[in-house]
Amino acid sequence: MEGGNGQRSPVSVGIGVTGYEPLLDYLLRKLHKESVVDEIILVANAASLPTLKICKKWQRLDQRVKLIEYENRIGINRVINEILRIARGKIIVIIDADAIPVGDSIKRLIERFKDGKIGAVSARQVPIKKPGIAAAVDRFTWQVLENYKLFMNERNEAVHLGAVMYAFRKSAVEDIPDSVAEEEYLGAVILSRGFKVVYEDKSFAYFNNIDNVVDLLLQRARIWSRHFKLNNYVKSRKLYLRNPKKFAELAPWNQFKIIIRCLRAKPRTFGLFIIALVIEIFSLIYASIFLRHKDWVVILSSKKIRRKDLNMITNPNNNAYRGV
Repeated sequence: MEGGNGQRSPVSVGIGVTGYEPLLDYLLRKLHKESVVDEIILVANAASLPTLKICKKWQRLDQRVKLIEYENRIGINRVINEILRIARGKIIVIIDADAIPVGDSIKRLIERFKDGKIGAVSARQVPIKKPGIAAAVDRFTWQVLENYKLFMNERNEAVHLGAVMYAFRKSAVEDIPDSVAEEEYLGAVILSRGFKVVYEDKSFAYFNNIDNVVDLLLQRARIWSRHFKLNNYVKSRKLYLRNPKKFAELAPWNQFKIIIRCLRAKPRTFGLFIIALVIEIFSLIYASIFLRHKDWVVILSSKKIRRKDLNMITNPNNNAYRGV
């Protein structure tokens, strides 16, 4: 990926920081060693004092780190808009503060932009293996999402960027409206401008997932709520007229194919599928009634991690760190 003067195009990494982020120090340590990253933008909003201390420590240690502070929570959409406003990179990599990229995953994302037709690249998202039924259901749900991204990539119709780690051309996007599903909106805008969205399954990041049923239901309700708001925004602005295919829903029979693919890969997950289906129905009802006009709150279980799980994903000598 070269610039017009033969130099590599600059790369900016953007991270939204909210509340207490147990993996942030490890993430910034990882980014500190990344030679392909030219700028690291931290947008701290309602961050705890220990988290701000970590941000300021790395701001001193690494001249690439820029810290923007907000006293109150501003939401991921405004965080990304702030990153877009100040980033000098032509390629922007968004990483969740609860995630840690593995190996050369960031480099793999960036290398895909050597193809001038590619506007965005989505990475593989790997939940930390926490104990309990809720955590297992959450992992199954993410497995379905990753299979969805792979399925759409095979059809050359990828649109969903994922929520944990993805990269895009700054020139291919625009400011994100409040409360809509940002990864879907960005993907659709990039596609409508003639670029491709691709899935790089060899680039992946571990992230801190959910380990109780209530938080899982609320998280799924939040996703439904943001999806509703995206659909309303698309209809109100008639964005689907740009390219109807890019804003179309996946046909039910194709959704069924993705579920079957997951169950064939791991037949023992059928029970998890049933539980996930029940949670999805209740979360859809909850979002339809209570979350259409409300902002969201931080889900606490995604901010907690056991020491041995932390060691597993941060120790480069661990087999789990080198692959999934």
